[in-house]
Amino acid sequence: MSTAFTLADNHRRVAFDYLRPLKSGTPECAAFLAADDGDETRQYVVKFVERYGEEAHRRLADAGYAPQLLYYGDIWPEGAEQRGCGRHRMVVTDCIEGVSAADYDLDDEEGLGAIRAGVHRALEVLHAAGMVHGDIRRPNILIEAGEGSVAERVKIIDFDWAGVEGQVKYPLDLARNGWVHGVEELAEIKAAHNRGMVDRLS
Repeated sequence: MSTAFTLADNHRRVAFDYLRPLKSGTPECAAFLAADDGDETRQYVVKFVERYGEEAHRRLADAGYAPQLLYYGDIWPEGAEQRGCGRHRMVVTDCIEGVSAADYDLDDEEGLGAIRAGVHRALEVLHAAGMVHGDIRRPNILIEAGEGSVAERVKIIDFDWAGVEGQVKYPLDLARNGWVHGVEELAEIKAAHNRGMVDRLS
């Protein structure tokens, strides 16, 4: 696997070391926690994906609702290694310190309400640009550590299915349970689906 990426803003090459897996590997996506080779306190999330909503991610990151997207592109810049990667690309983001909504106290209705409010605000930014996320489930919502209200600290991750509404669809191997009406394999991803998934967060 690749152990470096190039920053888009200044073209500086950044080397990193893998620390541990964050998501069990599948043919479509695998994610790892990594540390900067020169500064182990600087950590990244490194993913290998077949599709990714780069524009949607950057739009929410610019608005403060997602980790910064540091790199999206070829796994290897050149050579035989790149030719063997097929459709897979590498995604590198800042690692956000905080707690996943999947680990949030289900009995804390006030806190869950604040999470919903924060996610709705993030989606308003995305939907205003004609874009959708497609996978608004608890594991893809983070509450960043720090000061401020829960709603202000909400971050959205995993933009694998995101893109322009009317152009992106759900994958073929969609999980069967936990979705709102209208979500099904190869169906178009709608903004209404995003909003419905937020409302049922519990």
